[in-house]
Amino acid sequence: MGGLIFQLLLLAALSPISDAITELQILEIFYGKTEGNQWKNNTNWFDGEEYCDWHGVSCNSEGEVKKIVLSDNNMGGIFATEIYS
Repeated sequence: MGGLIFQLLLLAALSPISDAITELQILEIFYGKTEGNQWKNNTNWFDGEEYCDWHGVSCNSEGEVKKIVLSDNNMGGIFATEIYS
């Protein structure tokens, strides 16, 4: 249940609420705040690949993030409140 709530919060955060912050910026904040460098699998995150090719990130045909699934991935830290308003 906690995973579902997390996914819903993350999807809300990635919704097009403002042009002031991009999806890439949201993902950068998310990665940093959840200790992404300590994840079990952070394949392709910030290695020059498009973020739609990053481990756990799913995008639609327009290249917009629609889902992030990082189950059992040693995530820590806090949920970044600055990525939603």
